[in-house]
Amino acid sequence: MTKAALMRAFHEPLSVEEVTLPHAGPGEVKVRLLASGICHSDLSVQSGVLLSSAQRDGLATKFPMVLGHEGAGVITEVGAGVTSLREGDHVITLPIGQCGDCVYCSKSQPFLCDSGQSIMRHAAMPDGSTRFATESGESVWQMSGIGTLAEELIVTPTSLVKIAPGVNMASASLVGCAILTGSGSALNTADIKQGDTVVVVGCGPVGQSIIQGARIAGAERIIAVDLLPSKLALATKVGATDEVLAGPDRDVVDEVRKLTNGHGVDVAFEAIGLQVTTDQAIKMTAKGGQIIIVGMAPRDVMVSMPSLSGVLRGAKTIRGSYFGWSDAQKDVARLLEYYKEGVFHIDEIISSVVKIDQVNDGFSSLKEGKETCVVVDLS
Repeated sequence: MTKAALMRAFHEPLSVEEVTLPHAGPGEVKVRLLASGICHSDLSVQSGVLLSSAQRDGLATKFPMVLGHEGAGVITEVGAGVTSLREGDHVITLPIGQCGDCVYCSKSQPFLCDSGQSIMRHAAMPDGSTRFATESGESVWQMSGIGTLAEELIVTPTSLVKIAPGVNMASASLVGCAILTGSGSALNTADIKQGDTVVVVGCGPVGQSIIQGARIAGAERIIAVDLLPSKLALATKVGATDEVLAGPDRDVVDEVRKLTNGHGVDVAFEAIGLQVTTDQAIKMTAKGGQIIIVGMAPRDVMVSMPSLSGVLRGAKTIRGSYFGWSDAQKDVARLLEYYKEGVFHIDEIISSVVKIDQVNDGFSSLKEGKETCVVVDLS
């Protein structure tokens, strides 16, 4: 038996229960998880905010479900046919597996992997079946085909990246989603040139990682925008040069433009996923600049810009940065090397660590904006 945090209904607290797992089957591995991040995507799945009503109805047929998709642990079993990993390897999980063989992986776009996205959408193993079960025998689905809010899990090797032993597992758990997405948005998706000015709207774990990626890429000025002074203080600690406190009575677009002599920024990153912040990021961008959409927005949020003054004469470009355009097998190693050298800060992003029995407290803290990043200690 192993503990897991199950979602049994939308908008309801998670239920921490004992579940069962079989041995790892052919093409599978079993992982003893040591830490899992709580991502805002977990909150969005719990609330159904990213889904259409039809999708919510479909997902509702997949209750209960183990939430969580960014984790770190040690492999305890390797199924037949698995050659890339072995028992004892330290690994992190990926919310979007990367098979290496599909058309997108072949085009150096593994973040769009057909297999990885199918597993994520179906919340199950590649064959559509599940591995978790309750004590009564009820099948339990796995968010992103993973489900890291559990002490153990079974996944395919394509959803894992091997890392060197000795990395702080709480910090490692964030690398597979928030850190890859944020840093990749700056280092892979955006074209940041030496001396550029950028703005990051939203300073959660993803935003803090964008700031650091922008610093590494050579941005001279990095403007952080957020509602909370605590997140702005952390942003300055990891590389932001300017802070803009947002709020209903503040014109953040005007403040950012004043900081740039009225011109706007070379690159604007939207890392929240709201209509207001998406519009603000577009308005903050200078002519010839780039708008990088990173935040996972509800389905009714639209990206719009005047064709003449924005796209044509303004020469602005908009790019979506899904999963930071990451090639996980390469980018994780690069990030952990930066982390080891003290160039990229991950430990500082973690504001709270809870045990699995306190997982609902962690969810509540994030919803209320009290924490930057909550990690669940599963050791």
